[in-house]
Amino acid sequence: MKEFNLPVPAADALDSYQNIQKRITVIAADLAAAARKNRALVVCGRRQPPAVHAIVHALNDALGAVGHTLTYTQAHESPAGQLGDLVKEMKFGKVTALVMAGVNPAYDAPADFAFADALKSVPETIHLGLRLDETGRLSKWHLPMSHDLESWGDARAHDGTVSLFQPLIFPLYASKSAVEFLSIWNQSAAPADAGTSPAPSADTAAAPPPAAPAPDVRLLLQTFWSARIPKLANAAAWRKVVHDGIIAESAYPLIQPAVRSGAVVQSMASVTPASSGIEIVFAPDARVYDGRFANNAWLQECPDPITKITWDNPALIGTATAASLGIENEDEIEITNAGRSLVIGVWIVPGIADNSITLTLGGGRASAGQVGAGAGFNTYTIRDSAAPYFAAGGSVRKTGRKIAIARAQSHDLMEGRPILRHGTQEEYRKNPEFAREMVKTENMESLFEERKYDQGNQWAMSIDLSLCTGCNACVVACQSENNVPVVGKEQVIMSREMQWMRIDRYVEEVDGDPVAMSQPMPCQHCENAPCEQVCPAAATSHTTEGLNDIVYNRCIGTRYCENNCPYKIRRFNYFNWTGSDDLIQRGFIKELMERRIYRNDPNGTIKMAYNPDVTVRGRGVMEKCTFCVQRLTRAKIEAKAQGRETVEDGEAVSACAQVCPAGAIVFGNQNDPASRVAKLRNLDRGYEVLGELNVRPRVTYQARLRNPNPQWV
Repeated sequence: MKEFNLPVPAADALDSYQNIQKRITVIAADLAAAARKNRALVVCGRRQPPAVHAIVHALNDALGAVGHTLTYTQAHESPAGQLGDLVKEMKFGKVTALVMAGVNPAYDAPADFAFADALKSVPETIHLGLRLDETGRLSKWHLPMSHDLESWGDARAHDGTVSLFQPLIFPLYASKSAVEFLSIWNQSAAPADAGTSPAPSADTAAAPPPAAPAPDVRLLLQTFWSARIPKLANAAAWRKVVHDGIIAESAYPLIQPAVRSGAVVQSMASVTPASSGIEIVFAPDARVYDGRFANNAWLQECPDPITKITWDNPALIGTATAASLGIENEDEIEITNAGRSLVIGVWIVPGIADNSITLTLGGGRASAGQVGAGAGFNTYTIRDSAAPYFAAGGSVRKTGRKIAIARAQSHDLMEGRPILRHGTQEEYRKNPEFAREMVKTENMESLFEERKYDQGNQWAMSIDLSLCTGCNACVVACQSENNVPVVGKEQVIMSREMQWMRIDRYVEEVDGDPVAMSQPMPCQHCENAPCEQVCPAAATSHTTEGLNDIVYNRCIGTRYCENNCPYKIRRFNYFNWTGSDDLIQRGFIKELMERRIYRNDPNGTIKMAYNPDVTVRGRGVMEKCTFCVQRLTRAKIEAKAQGRETVEDGEAVSACAQVCPAGAIVFGNQNDPASRVAKLRNLDRGYEVLGELNVRPRVTYQARLRNPNPQWV
């Protein structure tokens, strides 16, 4: 196991033609073997150009994947015309009125379209949107749109399956859903029946027409889908669809397209690398996507899974390319593409291809809302319609200035300590307990009298590193569940982020390549907790159920516990993040307070974001993971009401375990031998982080296993 450091490596063996050919041969052999079992499949990202997709379809056809690992359905119905054609008509004055619902082309349209300029040529512009965004500000009329959680609607999956969604709450504001808006628009645009409508009298001719009644969206949806699927006209059938959320048997029919070999061969000729310049890759941001979630403070402050950067979307560049250009972290650079330039900060990331720069979308919003406006860089300004995802022939130059970038993880190495333990499947077969044997943790004695935790509920957590993808779902879930405050870019730069749960990312060299690996790190709830031994106020103490608690009323903010914690999972609350005016006047936390996020909230929407079962902490106290003790208490109360002394497995689940899409986090009672967490803690690849300190953490990890092809290197 060799740690991958940032200095530029020597000549990379992978760049040689021989090794590339070798790896292609290995991949081809694997695919051929899988094809014999009808288990082969080749995929490519949706951002790849059509020529690459054509080649992939031809490969799958040759491997016999169609009908086994791959099926085809008819394509989605595409809207008439394209955005580029619309912009041309707008510029030539052919569009007299333009209605835009739930879109923001003034921000995210390709730069060469100059949509914002073309919009000025349209006499009547109407925009329906969640916020007064860039397009809404340029439109003559802006109408507030209901959120998906406030409205009825429908959607279609890639295979054509129709799903219905219904409102969870009443609209918080006077707004309309897209279905309501378009329905009202259609009603107002419908011509009157000249044969039955009476002629207007002198008294009524000047009066405005009566307002159309608000449409019943649920009825509109039922009418629409009943016309296409007649059985849904039945009330019981429709009620079942609403209950299930999907319309069964609504998927598109399967089709069997034929591969035109000549066209594929011809398309291969168009897939050629650029002879010079820098490749620019445009990719959605891992947190705010294409910018639509830019006003979500939880997502803005959530660290990027790879870079651990918050509140920013700098240009990402590999180590070798950065060295050749003389670029360092936080340098300001100017990137030119298709005659347009962008000034942006830069961050070096191991593993990015040479002569390539990745720009993530979604930053630099001018009108995103109180949180997202001005955060990051607007990379759409150099994104061209001819190359929306991969642009060749770009150029980069340093400006000589620096740009401060907020990063939640300032140290990337394990310093020789096996904190995140991993190995190959072959190593595991030879020695199933390889992870435990990396550090000796047997026959350790404590300086203090150790308590026995063998009675009642004893809460514990198991995290499988083979399943964790570092997606950050657990981080955001913890923040939502426990009223964890957002502190802003300025405070993150000062290492004052407040997330109770973090995901540490380590980059190591594996088989000659840099590999990023993630490790969730909540409070370990040590049975021999070092924090408890140094707290002068007994604010941090242990419960009989094995939880390391914090009594906020006792905490006096010495931060001794933070200094004595080997896992560094505690957060000190420097300011009153609930919005005290005296802090605003003194100039603190300007990243958020100047935008008045936590004050002037007449509708109470900010308060609605708080969990009423968890306290909102003030300044000057330590905060950390509590294993969602409020959920444990609720489960125990419900069990007692049912006459049970114990909580059944699965009744008490922490927020991070509940939300994990991969099931990597499992929570439960370790004293219950039938519980999942008890079984996982006893697996042979399980280990404790820093277990050699004899702090006896309640969180155990399952070592990460890889299964590389032995012929790969």
